[in-house]
Amino acid sequence: MRLNRNLLIIPVMLFIVAGCHLAIERDIHVESGRTVRGSINVIDGDITIGSGCLIRSSCRTVDGDIEVGRESRVDNLQSVDGNIYVGRDVVVRRNVELVDGDIVCRSGVVVGGNINAIDGSIEIENTTVKRDITTYDADIRLDDQSRVEGDIVIRRSLDEHDRYRRITIEISGGSVVEGDIVNRDENVDVRVYLSGGGRIEGRVDDVEVIRR
Repeated sequence: MRLNRNLLIIPVMLFIVAGCHLAIERDIHVESGRTVRGSINVIDGDITIGSGCLIRSSCRTVDGDIEVGRESRVDNLQSVDGNIYVGRDVVVRRNVELVDGDIVCRSGVVVGGNINAIDGSIEIENTTVKRDITTYDADIRLDDQSRVEGDIVIRRSLDEHDRYRRITIEISGGSVVEGDIVNRDENVDVRVYLSGGGRIEGRVDDVEVIRR
């Protein structure tokens, strides 16, 4: 997946170099209730946002985690080789993007754009995604009345020697995908498990749906 990784790594590195708040081999912590107008960028360290914060630009890490406290508002979250944890009732105005790690969104989160992941996993509970979830190789779990207002798309790998693999999508607890679930890679076996009132309102393309 090296070529796919570069799709996110290259722009993240360019933005970090030009970023307003830059830390290398150390963490950045934003205290609860603060407003930050510039982007926050970290190489080999973590970003921790307290509760009730307003971050008016992007948060980006390479080799580090991002954690956003409850009831904060952020613009964009990007991580390479780290995890992204989004606390209760957080609003992400744009996208959540990840290479190699986990994305976890807790109850009440609203993502105004897309969730994009290359490798790892996506887990959301009682979360609304206003656009799409896209992945190359990440498992997805929607629970507790989560809602994807767009599509779930498994993107085609750009690596001509890519291995055959399986992706699991779990939709449970009354969660719903309003759009389609589309598999665009013939090297991926996609299995969607529906339980507890989980449903898909659109079509499915090259996907096996299993009801529990």
